[in-house]
Amino acid sequence: MVAAAVAIRSGGAVGEGLRSSDETARVVCVTELAAVCDALAERGAQVTVEDAGVTAGRLAGPDDPGHDAWVTFGPWRDIVFDARRRATLPPLPDGGGGVLARSPLVMVVWEDRATVLEQACPRGLRWRCIGGRAGAAWTDLGGPAAWGPFKPAAVDPTTSATGLLVLGQAAGDFFGTTDFSSRDMDDDRFLGWLTALERGGVALAGSPLQRMLTQGPAVADVYGTTEAEALPLLQRAARGDQLRVVYPEPVAVAEVVAAPLTADGAGRAISIIEDTGVTALGQSGWRVDGQGTVDGQGSADAPDLPAEPNLPSAGVLDALRLRVEEIR
Repeated sequence: MVAAAVAIRSGGAVGEGLRSSDETARVVCVTELAAVCDALAERGAQVTVEDAGVTAGRLAGPDDPGHDAWVTFGPWRDIVFDARRRATLPPLPDGGGGVLARSPLVMVVWEDRATVLEQACPRGLRWRCIGGRAGAAWTDLGGPAAWGPFKPAAVDPTTSATGLLVLGQAAGDFFGTTDFSSRDMDDDRFLGWLTALERGGVALAGSPLQRMLTQGPAVADVYGTTEAEALPLLQRAARGDQLRVVYPEPVAVAEVVAAPLTADGAGRAISIIEDTGVTALGQSGWRVDGQGTVDGQGSADAPDLPAEPNLPSAGVLDALRLRVEEIR
């Protein structure tokens, strides 16, 4: 399991309280959206950056949330709302506006591995095929023995904002629909596939893609992430042209939202997020209406985004988290 990464960034001195004055916006960002909190800190906000599972666990309890707004992916906000309802806790405030930015979920694959996988996966590079072959010897897939076992890389879906969405996309590909239930996940074939993906893959701390780029294919063969992470890293890396960005069908989308957490301070926090944070999202590779694009987003391989995220419901995603914990 990947340990939760926690960093504190603040407009004031490190170690000050969460709120230095009633006029200070307090914002928590998921790790993948640290660029937003960095931009907010420059505006004087007090910010925290941590894995989505850490924030979700805290917000699902009775304690004061400690922040005015949470910059996260839409399903994680809904997971917290559902958890509080089940625990008969007061609901968090409604509102927060709409989606701030979007990014399709992608696979990043070494080019030579992709060529072999295209033969092993005749329906295309899709998660059902990838999961079913996780941990297999490359020789069984048509590759050389020197490649060892086939290693899809993952970030922990129980704590990572991106990891859970990628797993949701993968499960949707297995079932052929995003409209499946937690009861469907009791199917032995699905459990066998999920177990192979979880145990045959490799869980990496930090940024698996960064490690792949610096250490080479021995780290991992395939990595599921957002286009927003992949394209900027590949453009800067010396090995960037050795990896292929694949958009699995149907295209699934991560959507950034600002969830209000307090009744009195959320409006101020969300206002600064919409003013400053959205610009930071566009500059860090997210697709934002009215802003320029990162190189590669307009290529023939980069699709237009669907109107809907094409992911399972928040409740089903939360159930997927539990299945992964059971497998471990």
